[in-house]
Amino acid sequence: MNCQEALSRLYDVIDKEASEIDTQEVEEHLRHCHDCAGVYHLERSVNELIQEKLAHQKATPRLDSLKAKVLAELDQIDIDNRPEKAVAPDNRGKTSSRSIFRTGWALAIAASFIVVIGAFLIGRSLFSTHSAYLPLEQSHFAAADHEASYRNEATTNLALTVAHQSFGYHVSQNVNTFTLIGGQPETVDNVPLVHFIYHNDDHIVSVFLIDTSLMTIPEDLLETLVHRNGIQFYDHNCRGCRMVYHKVGNALIVTATTNSDVELLDFVPGNGTV
Repeated sequence: MNCQEALSRLYDVIDKEASEIDTQEVEEHLRHCHDCAGVYHLERSVNELIQEKLAHQKATPRLDSLKAKVLAELDQIDIDNRPEKAVAPDNRGKTSSRSIFRTGWALAIAASFIVVIGAFLIGRSLFSTHSAYLPLEQSHFAAADHEASYRNEATTNLALTVAHQSFGYHVSQNVNTFTLIGGQPETVDNVPLVHFIYHNDDHIVSVFLIDTSLMTIPEDLLETLVHRNGIQFYDHNCRGCRMVYHKVGNALIVTATTNSDVELLDFVPGNGTV
């Protein structure tokens, strides 16, 4: 099991919804991967902390203990995320991958800590935000694991037809160094969409086309607005999976990748009616 597979199953393990086999495989991976183990311990701590806050509106000894634990984790993130730490080579002469995860996790943990010291409604908002991203992330993880299933000419032609007829959007065969390998209509979290997969020699990018009446840009991303080449992009980084949103006509276009060196702000998978 690699890091991507472990992270895609991590939340089911934390919520005790994973199968026994998946749980064993994730636990085995965590015993040998320091970075994923750190992610697991942080997420589990925050999950426990939020559950305690939801169960008890007043301070409790357990809540105080969990708050102290999360503060300690945040202090450790600050130490690990210092510039000299982030670029230091490991004992094999390679640059540490820890920095890929730390910034996003620090923000996620800090946001979760606000839930503990803030209001119950903030906690509800956090759960809503979490559910806004996770289904698309999981769909991307699944596509990366089963890339061959997208190499189907019939389903790819159907997806291209839906993109053109429903959204007036023309999907490009090539984007920068990436090539379209296929696509298919899908339903993600009860929302119908079309999902295309691009790859180059090393990386995979998912492209989701969704009707803006069914899904829109999450409110917490509005402050991440970036203007580039006449397009308004909204950038989301979390759990090692980056997603960038933009709109063309009635199409919400979401690009996703787990590879930090792919610049999604330069990845425009087609053109359509504005």
